[in-house]
Amino acid sequence: MNCQLKYLLVSFLIFYIVSVQAQNVGFKLKNQVSLWSALNYTDQVRNNTGARYIPSLSISDSLIDAEFSVNAYGDLFFTGNKYDSAAAEIKAYRFWIRYSGPRFEIRLGLQKINFGSASILRPLMWFDRIDYRDPLQLTSGVYGGLGRYYFRNNANLWLWILYGENKVKGWEIAPTLSNSVEYGGRFQLPVPRGEIAVSFHHRTEDFSSFYVTIPHSGPDSYPENRVGLDGKWDLGPGLWFEYVLKRNDPDNDVLGEWESYFNAGMDYTFSLGNGLGMTTEFFRYGNRDRYVNRDRHVNR
Repeated sequence: MNCQLKYLLVSFLIFYIVSVQAQNVGFKLKNQVSLWSALNYTDQVRNNTGARYIPSLSISDSLIDAEFSVNAYGDLFFTGNKYDSAAAEIKAYRFWIRYSGPRFEIRLGLQKINFGSASILRPLMWFDRIDYRDPLQLTSGVYGGLGRYYFRNNANLWLWILYGENKVKGWEIAPTLSNSVEYGGRFQLPVPRGEIAVSFHHRTEDFSSFYVTIPHSGPDSYPENRVGLDGKWDLGPGLWFEYVLKRNDPDNDVLGEWESYFNAGMDYTFSLGNGLGMTTEFFRYGNRDRYVNRDRHVNR
C-alpha cells in the first residue's frame, strides 16, 4: 500500500508540473462518498458500518487525457453494543493516461475494460466483477494497454495486453500467473438495428494454490484461450446474447478441457409513471472433457 501511495503521489506531482506548462489544459476533480450499514439478527445483533471515499482527478488537453483516483474505505464491526474489529484500506483505483485522435485511442495504466450487453450473468465478464445490484457499479481495474480504432462505418477494433497480477477477475477460479502477459482483442460490427462482435483472450492460469494439499507431479500453470460471440438489437424490446467457449489445457486436472457460457436476455420499459423497466436473462454453464461430462445451468 505504501509503495502504491508513493507512486500515485509522485505521478500526480510530475503530471501536474508538466501539464500546467501547456496550453488549454483542463483539470476536473470529482469526489464520491458512500456510507453503508448492515444489521444481522441472529442470537445477537451484529452490525457492520463503513464508508468509502473515491477522489478522482481528470486532466485533459486536445490529444492527451488522464485519470487518477484512489479507493479508500473502512469498516467497523460490532456485536450488540460491543466493538469487535475494524478494517481499512487505501489503494489505487484508476491510474491511466490516454492518447487519442479522431478515430483511435491508446490507453495505458490501471483501467476498467468491459464489454458485452448482458447485465446480470455475463459470460463476457472477463476483466471486471461489476455486481448489477451495486448502484455505484464499482470494480477493480486491470494493469495494461488498450488500443481502439473506429472505422467510418462505426465498426471498431480493440486490442489489449495486460500484466498478470496473480489475482482472479471475472469468472476465473485461478489467478493469472504472476509477471506473465495476457493479450486479446475484439471486433464490433454494426448490423441493422444493432451490432455483433467477436472477442478473443489468452492467458496462463496459476493453479499452485490448488495443489498445496493435493499430491501433484505436473506443472502448476496452464494456458487458457477464450473466444466470445455476442450481439444486441433494439427491436422495441432490447434483445441480446453472449456466448463464450473456453479451452483449458488438456493436462489441467482441475477443470475439463472445454467450458462454455451462454446468456440470452431481453429488457423492455413500460410507459407506466416515469417508466417501469423489466429485464430477464437465461444463463447456462457447461464444463466437459474427453472422459467426463458434467453440466451445470442457472436460470434467471
